[in-house]
Amino acid sequence: MRWSASARELRLCGASMLADSAIAVAHRSKVRNFFAWATKARLNASVRITSRQPLPECALTQEQRLAWTKELLRGEPDTLAYRVAGILLLLYAQPLTKIAALQTTAVVSVDGDTRILLGQEPIPLPQLFADMLHRHLATRPNLRTAGGVAVSPWLFPGVLPGRHLTAQSITTRLRSLGINLLGARNTALQSLAAEVPPPLVAELLGYSYNVAQRHAEIAAQPWAGYVTSRQPSQAPAALAHHKRRW
Repeated sequence: MRWSASARELRLCGASMLADSAIAVAHRSKVRNFFAWATKARLNASVRITSRQPLPECALTQEQRLAWTKELLRGEPDTLAYRVAGILLLLYAQPLTKIAALQTTAVVSVDGDTRILLGQEPIPLPQLFADMLHRHLATRPNLRTAGGVAVSPWLFPGVLPGRHLTAQSITTRLRSLGINLLGARNTALQSLAAEVPPPLVAELLGYSYNVAQRHAEIAAQPWAGYVTSRQPSQAPAALAHHKRRW
């Protein structure tokens, strides 16, 4: 049914047709848009459109986040790739789709410090994780192609030549350990945004300013007075200083 062609019929049929038409629209956002259009066209006086309510936030406790980080730091050697991916999630709130597609060029050395590029500037890594990441780089799995040449630009090479690990394979392994992946990402982002200005978090981790600010508000640290103009060299150090408890 075309909405613009149905105004006359809607006026005649009233609320019952509005309800039937809404049921025929599969996506809930389209149902909302349909009723909003009908209300604006003065065809709907019986159905009230309320504001969308955000879903409850899923999060780990800070203790759980740090406990999982410690657990992944000392796991078995044959799980090293997945443990590195898990720590990137737990410490830096990186989506698994982004983690899976990281290239080795994201890992750099600056003044003797190991850093990783996740946003606009490389972030210094805690030494324990830096050592772990270097072990992974030296022993990455799935490097041998059909021709026997160890070449891959990916930080997490996949089974198929030239491909990286899929986000789903990382998801499956981390979930099998019992890690709440969405909770881990939310807690990491909220913890960072509570201690570091959200615009800085957004720039260094590759998030939008709105997302970083939203998580800062959840963490009850709006940072409203933060001035975004700062020296670029100050940015990575601010985030690197965030956690050194493990």
